[in-house]
Amino acid sequence: MSQPVECRRASGADYPYMLLSGAIRLRGLCMLLAAAALMALPSCRRPVSSGADCAAMIPPDSASGYIQECADHDGPVAPWRVCITRTKGSASKDVLFYFHGYSNDQCAWLAAPRPGSEFRAGVAEWWRDNGVDAPTIVVFSAGRRFLLTPGGGRYSVSWFVESVLPEIRKKLGPKEGDYIIWGTSMGGLNALELYMNHPELWDRAALNSPMIPVCDPYAGDGGAACILGIDTPQIGFLTNESLKLVREFYPDSESWSDADPLKAGPRLLNPEYPPLLIEIGIADEFGFYPGADEFRKIAAEKGVSVEYIVHGVKGGPFWKVPNHLYFDPGKFAGFIAGD
Repeated sequence: MSQPVECRRASGADYPYMLLSGAIRLRGLCMLLAAAALMALPSCRRPVSSGADCAAMIPPDSASGYIQECADHDGPVAPWRVCITRTKGSASKDVLFYFHGYSNDQCAWLAAPRPGSEFRAGVAEWWRDNGVDAPTIVVFSAGRRFLLTPGGGRYSVSWFVESVLPEIRKKLGPKEGDYIIWGTSMGGLNALELYMNHPELWDRAALNSPMIPVCDPYAGDGGAACILGIDTPQIGFLTNESLKLVREFYPDSESWSDADPLKAGPRLLNPEYPPLLIEIGIADEFGFYPGADEFRKIAAEKGVSVEYIVHGVKGGPFWKVPNHLYFDPGKFAGFIAGD
């Protein structure tokens, strides 16, 4: 039986968006203004060191409240890193597996400044301010850019499930609470592949600005014509970078077609899948809004319980941009906690 779908539009009044006229359809101007916004936030796109000392990156005023255990693994398939963060005094048995976005690493949960770090900090603050015991946080990383691929490839889903996850579980101990998976941007696609192909592992799933392309990375022009046809605000070269990332980790069109959430979703999803929260900015500068919107429709049609939140709704002739990685910390915190 189909589950009800909650679709909410967030006003975005609390966020410092720039305004871009949607009445004047000049893509060059759109790209120029959005690029200027990105330049004003250089930390949002700056690659970070994968060999970083995570504990040293936690803001000093909150560092004493956490215990971190980070480790490097040099397995036969590929080296990988994991950082496990526990909140002192928390009695929660739940575990949140967080999959970071491009240019981030295993330090992503508490390190600042990082892409979206202020919002993740808001999640931790919500738990604290509302008297909710915070779950254990697991951040896995195979580098600042990687995609988990269900059909084999450099970092296969089966490698993560059969080799990486058992090693992480040794550090966590027996499963006593819920396992929640959350991914942002590039990590949103990684989390989604794990969610779709191994729903039995998770109790809830959350996607924030997930990388779900609507353009074919293997089109003759590499998806360029499709990118130009997207009618919501984006920065074309950033959208193109996401398609290049797909081509980097998926060896051919067939392997991507089998994994593409917009094609695999109708085949795999059913009402037994765990509840799903999707939050996206309609003016996502990477052009991820159309794919996220299409996927939530597919999930709802297949009977998955979906909650959907959109930021940056058009007001009059104006769009509010950019809003990649924007999300409601309180909503995410409550969803992760099972509220």
